[in-house]
Amino acid sequence: MQNQIDYRTGADVFTNDAIESQILFGIGRAYGWEVFLKKKTGKTTGWVSYTLAKTERKIDGINDGEWYNARQDRTHDIAIVVNHQLSRKWNLAANWIYYTGDAVTYPSGKYIIDNQVVFYYTRRNADRMPSYHRLDLGATWLLKDKKKFRSELAFSLFNAYGRKTLRHYIQAK
Repeated sequence: MQNQIDYRTGADVFTNDAIESQILFGIGRAYGWEVFLKKKTGKTTGWVSYTLAKTERKIDGINDGEWYNARQDRTHDIAIVVNHQLSRKWNLAANWIYYTGDAVTYPSGKYIIDNQVVFYYTRRNADRMPSYHRLDLGATWLLKDKKKFRSELAFSLFNAYGRKTLRHYIQAK
């Protein structure tokens, strides 16, 4: 990949009117393996997908010019989707997803200079957010199915087992 863009180390993006002065350009690469299995017939249908991937950037002025994880890098990404036609009027669904936490750069220290807090960063995107997974459940009840009109009532439960979300992790820091 050519012309990859990233902020320079220590970029001031909030108080700098010339934001373009805070951007550097370089190259990137992405590679991996994906598999997708799908069942389309019968009362029970669905699919399983798995991705094993790596996405990196190399930009002079960041990470000593060495390859580093792109912000979007996720090593593992899994999805399992199951739909079951319980009867003519009822359909049940379950979706489970899992993915490796996104690459992130945490500050490794901070200093106070002229009453301003300045953060110190080491390697770009060398850390990971926690991995994420959740189960969503659903049921659909067919109310009417006419030639020009169809009505359904859908019930959904997102994050069925109450997995903490990214918002919870950020608030805890």
